[in-house]
Amino acid sequence: MNAPACVDELMTWIRFSADEAARSGDGPFAGASGSPAMPRWLGSMMMGMFFTTKS
Repeated sequence: MNAPACVDELMTWIRFSADEAARSGDGPFAGASGSPAMPRWLGSMMMGMFFTTKS
């Protein structure tokens, strides 16, 4: 969480929607962890807002 490079890499691997997960064929699908499926632009924005050391 405190390593920006690690968080940046995680963001490139997470697949925020089922369509994105099916197209890429790799990376963890966000929905598998109970997160709602959403477009990448929204998922990236939400992750930046809520994926924090405090949360």
